[in-house]
Amino acid sequence: MLRVDIEGLGETVNKLKKFEPELFSQMKKEIINEPGVASVLSQIKSNVPTVSPLQGNSKGQGGMLHNGRTRFLTPKVRIFQRPSAGVSRSGKERSLVGFEAVSPGNAVGFEILDIVGRGPDANSRNSQGMLSKVEGSASRYVWKGYERRKDGVSKAVLAIIQRYSDKVNVKLR
Repeated sequence: MLRVDIEGLGETVNKLKKFEPELFSQMKKEIINEPGVASVLSQIKSNVPTVSPLQGNSKGQGGMLHNGRTRFLTPKVRIFQRPSAGVSRSGKERSLVGFEAVSPGNAVGFEILDIVGRGPDANSRNSQGMLSKVEGSASRYVWKGYERRKDGVSKAVLAIIQRYSDKVNVKLR
């Protein structure tokens, strides 16, 4: 899952939710429908393989073509709004928008392929075997799609937030 983080966003969002909840809802819808955000979604979808790069051997052993939990199924890529965006009581900012790619049902094959090579098991025999058959580093599908467009998306989202913040300030005067 990816988050669009902008410094100072949390405080602005908290104030907007407090003083103008209707405007806050409108703002979230506008962000979701912003063309740059949609382009990130398209980019992520184009990065996701439709067939597992790990096919297994000719006897059907290994790979991710099976009916078990680690099978590969093409994930659903979506953008979502976070209703709790803002600053938490601990002072940590929470993202307003996120992107995710999730396999249907209980399959986790796509998620495994996307992050293999990261974390404490990065050097395990299984990880090394998978890494030899897939391209790129950890988060090779989802993050790569966001990375290419993040600057434009951040600017567009910031402009939308600024516009709504200005509306609230005008109303409060």
